[in-house]
Amino acid sequence: LMKEDPTPNDNGAPEKHLPKVTVSGGSVEVVVPHVMDAAKPHFIEYVWLKDAKSGAVLSAKAFQAADPSPPTLSASLPKGSTAVPMLFCNLHGLWEGEAFTV
Repeated sequence: LMKEDPTPNDNGAPEKHLPKVTVSGGSVEVVVPHVMDAAKPHFIEYVWLKDAKSGAVLSAKAFQAADPSPPTLSASLPKGSTAVPMLFCNLHGLWEGEAFTV
């Protein structure tokens, strides 16, 4: 079986798809500055945090096209962990943000 491995950040506008991360203690908030448009539909389907070393999913949230904008994931991560914010847009595919350490 071929594993689908799309190239991140190569489709769509970066200012609408690159996740913004805020860290406060062990609390992390990932906000995607993207409009959720149920009419097209054009929306962020998933936002997740992956462990920078293992690739394991640390936290994830699925969205529907009618959900409010902007799509936001809130999570608690252990101090010292390094994560990478990821998202998937239904029209523009996979996006990967900058790694950060809690």
